[in-house]
Amino acid sequence: AYVLSEVPSELAVLEDELASVPLAIFLDPGAEFGLAFAAWLDDQVLEFEVVDGAITDATGSVWDLRGRALSGPLAGQQLEFVTSFMTQWYGWAAYHPGTTIYGR
Repeated sequence: AYVLSEVPSELAVLEDELASVPLAIFLDPGAEFGLAFAAWLDDQVLEFEVVDGAITDATGSVWDLRGRALSGPLAGQQLEFVTSFMTQWYGWAAYHPGTTIYGR
């Protein structure tokens, strides 16, 4: 689980790993929006960062919050969605008590 109040209040990307799958979590806490994606394309693990208010990778491609490259060498490519959604912690924890919290 990722706690929105513990990430920057602007657009952010968290990198994590779950079951040996590298993840990129695209977050916009101000809009209460966040989705997770497998952080690879064509067997290449991508690393993301926010530059000048845009999600970018090392290839110079720019990505939207839905995991699609809008411009750059990877334009038109789509990251694989990893089941993820926004919810209240109390509801999630009641049904999934073994969930860990990112960074803790």
